[in-house]
This record gives sequence, C-alpha cells and structure tokens, in this order.
Amino acid sequence: RGRLVYYRVREIQHSTLPSLHKDSLVNKIAIKPDSAFYAWLEQEVIKRFDFACCDSQQQFRREKRAITHNGQIKAGGGRHEKDDRFPLNDHSRFVLGWSNQEKIDALESQQQQG
Repeated sequence: RGRLVYYRVREIQHSTLPSLHKDSLVNKIAIKPDSAFYAWLEQEVIKRFDFACCDSQQQFRREKRAITHNGQIKAGGGRHEKDDRFPLNDHSRFVLGWSNQEKIDALESQQQQG
C-alpha cells in the first residue's frame, strides 16, 4: 500500500561527461568522493539537474532548462513547474546533504507540535 521508486545502479563505463551550463545547479552539488556510487551519482546529477540558476526572469525565459531562487523550474519540452505546497526552507522535506540531522530535528519538532 505505497509507492516505491528505485534505480538499478550499474557499474559505469568511463565516458566523457557532457559540458554543463556555466550557471548549472550541478555545480552547487558536491558528491562525497569516497562514495561507492560516486560515478553513478555524478552521471545522474548531471543528467537530471543541469538547470541554469537564474537571477532574473529575463534570464529564466532565455534558458532551455532553468530554476529561480523561488523554486520556479523550466524543463525541456515546455514543462514548467512551481510548487508552493511547502516552504522552500522546510528542512523536513530536504533529501540531499551529507548529514540528515537538520531533517531529523525538523521532523521531531513537527511531531512534538502536532
């Protein structure tokens, strides 16, 4: 009674990585170099998150794939997304990071409040 999504991780054959947008979101993500899945993670992050980080709506409109500071996303094929269901700084919803302590603290605080 739930939903499960998973990715099968295969050994990566060494290949040339594509060039990234100069303002790519990928450049803001650091993968632990000692991770057993480093090569796979690096390729997935590049494939899925090469969005130009835009400071203005003018830049956002010019880019093929883009993201703004307030979370508006433009992906290929004309897809646009803006999800305001949760605040962008809601640590209980964070999924990236080398430590999940802030997420644990936020979830414990929510549990105590409700």
